Amino acid sequence: MNFVLDALFVLISTVNIWILLSLLYYFVISFWGFSKMTKYGEHAPKTRFLVFIPACNEELVIRDVIRSVQKTEYPSSLIDIFVIADNCTDQTRARALAQGARVIETKSLPGEPVGKPHAIKKVLTAHPEFYEDYDMLTIFDADNVVGARFFAEVNSQYLDQGKPAAIQGYLGCKNKAGLVAFYYYHSYTLTNRFFQLTRYRLGINCSVGGTGLAFCLKALARVGGWRANTLTEDMEMQLLFTRNGERILWNHYAKIYDEKPTTASTAFKQRTRWSQGHWYVSLRNAGPLIGAFFRRRIPFKELISSFFYMFSMPLSVQIPLLAVMAVLTIALRQFQPLVFLGLDNWSWLHNGLLFLTFLYTLFGLFFVADYMDNQEKPRFSSLCWVVASYITLYPLTLVSQVLGFFRHGNQRIWVKTDHGITVTPETDQNESQNVLNVLFEEEPQERKQNVV
Repeated sequence: MNFVLDALFVLISTVNIWILLSLLYYFVISFWGFSKMTKYGEHAPKTRFLVFIPACNEELVIRDVIRSVQKTEYPSSLIDIFVIADNCTDQTRARALAQGARVIETKSLPGEPVGKPHAIKKVLTAHPEFYEDYDMLTIFDADNVVGARFFAEVNSQYLDQGKPAAIQGYLGCKNKAGLVAFYYYHSYTLTNRFFQLTRYRLGINCSVGGTGLAFCLKALARVGGWRANTLTEDMEMQLLFTRNGERILWNHYAKIYDEKPTTASTAFKQRTRWSQGHWYVSLRNAGPLIGAFFRRRIPFKELISSFFYMFSMPLSVQIPLLAVMAVLTIALRQFQPLVFLGLDNWSWLHNGLLFLTFLYTLFGLFFVADYMDNQEKPRFSSLCWVVASYITLYPLTLVSQVLGFFRHGNQRIWVKTDHGITVTPETDQNESQNVLNVLFEEEPQERKQNVV
């Protein structure tokens, strides 16, 4: 019995220490998020962009993203739009062609893995000339709206900062109404400024999202081309670039607006898929990253940052997990004193750090980021939305993390995210034009504010 209790104490203590170190890491780097991103030099349009829009039965939203790309402040002669109609059975192809985009159709054979990563790989494999004809590959989801300055900002940063391997744009939200969508809005608002921008300012590789990113095609060729081994090809490519010593930059001014789930079931499926891919990629990249550090391909700060990103889970999961560990510690203490690493004498510090980190991260940093990036002043109603969405969606997030870990061996079944914004073929043209007008009216004013 004593051996079992000792083993449980060691496990709980180890989890506690790792999470506290992770929270300390995020707490420290957050201080670099309170300032604006330093503006790079402005450059004339030179970069040739290959735009991929993977789409599987996206006839209701495909027009929006194509139209927004066409309306950006960048010469159309330097942008070629390709919609990858992957296993489509609706009017996606016809609508994309009608809007002026090129279309490449892909089909999966029975038993063949399906989904966005595999569709992109098929196209790049079939068209090796793309690596020579273009400078950067930019990927957008079919439900995105692209900000007016996206290509102009990426072009300037790419040319000004030595043509990095990848540049990730700011991931804004098209919608935040409802508890589920607001939960995503809260998470992305925090992440954009206090995780992505901070790492960029510290000279650490930023995380690559599944959309709103631009890859240098020559850098992609250097690492052996596009990979499609997992359900999270973005993270797979990020760690591949990182361990090969390539740079991944963040651009706070190159914005895209992504549709977020509006139902708990859709969010659960999406987060479980993300978690499956995340665990798979993390477990298989730990060793290669350590090897890259010892071969001096990456600095120590890059190694530490990557490990916290791979094995720490979202902050929204970690903080309550600390509370669970505290409850287990109290319960086990009734049977045997907790002496491992002297944590029994530090319980007051443990609980204090838990409470302060919770307030600072989930509330304080969110309201700062929401004001600085979205011009939303802190309101009591916003506080209520944060609390309500967090209480409602946290169990879903935790379960998806655990389920994803146990399912991480399965990387073949792609689950498409359903759209929550109601659109019909008869009304989507007017509604999408209203969305574009609102976003494009906001961006010029924001651009003036951001120029340093």
